[in-house]
Amino acid sequence: MNLTYQHPFLYQTHLSLRGQSMYVRRSNSQWQPALELAVPFEEILPLRTEKVRHVPKQRLLGLLFMLAWIGQDVVRHATPDFQLTTEVQLYGGMILFIVAYCVYGWFNWWNVWHLRTPHLSLTLPDWPSRRKPFQQFAFSVEQRAHDYLRQEYAEINPLGPIELQIHRLHWLHRLGVLSPKELQTLSTRLTGRVSLDPLNLMGQELESVYVN
Repeated sequence: MNLTYQHPFLYQTHLSLRGQSMYVRRSNSQWQPALELAVPFEEILPLRTEKVRHVPKQRLLGLLFMLAWIGQDVVRHATPDFQLTTEVQLYGGMILFIVAYCVYGWFNWWNVWHLRTPHLSLTLPDWPSRRKPFQQFAFSVEQRAHDYLRQEYAEINPLGPIELQIHRLHWLHRLGVLSPKELQTLSTRLTGRVSLDPLNLMGQELESVYVN
């Protein structure tokens, strides 16, 4: 699965799913690679997506200052009976254009997505044409990472080093790959004990019960 953001004269960001990783490539305005890496599935979870609105305050302040400066000139040359002169019509058109720009930007241009992994943070525009593909891509990345980690690391071997395998199972549980019930079931199969937590009886710690 691939996802591409191409902004003319600014940048291009390409994301794709590979067999064991998520590939990221970002090019600058000269189409030269500014970022290129493959994030292995072991370093992707937990995956977080967050939608944030970034309002260009300085740009809007500049537009307001320009409107105020032009408005003073329009008022100074206005007729006593406030007729709709060409200057007034142009000024009203500018106001409507800026209002439309702000409304469209509020719902489209000024929204971005943050795609975060434990070691990577990407900021991507929330374009309407890419909104649904982005959500599908993020879901696919998370699902693929879950499936890969379960296949590669959830297998247990009672004849192998038990402590290392227990540590690996708890790692998978923290990443959300294994549910608490699955963690307990696999730990029981591995150690033969219902629980690894010690039992307390009259102030003394006892080993947990073993199963056959």
